[in-house]
Amino acid sequence: MELVLASRLAGCAAPVEGVTTHIREPALAQHARTLGFRGKLAIHPHQIAAIREGVRPTAAEIAWAEAVLASGAGAQSAGGAMADEPVCKRAHAILAWQGEPGLSR
Repeated sequence: MELVLASRLAGCAAPVEGVTTHIREPALAQHARTLGFRGKLAIHPHQIAAIREGVRPTAAEIAWAEAVLASGAGAQSAGGAMADEPVCKRAHAILAWQGEPGLSR
């Protein structure tokens, strides 16, 4: 968590979590993502699909991001919540992350 916090405070991209010995376990990558990591290192080719599945944005996150950005510029309401500039930046990041190579649905 200190690495995630230091990266955020320095304005760096989220870090990548270290390796695990589990081969096909998307929940491990999902957990790393909820802690703020951008991805997870792999030591075996069978881990790649599970990591991709675990770190990519969910359909609900993509729908939320699209709704936020459709709400317009400035402080707006999206889905009953405030959608100001930081929220819009998060929405842009989710949609950009979705479009990264190897993470498409």
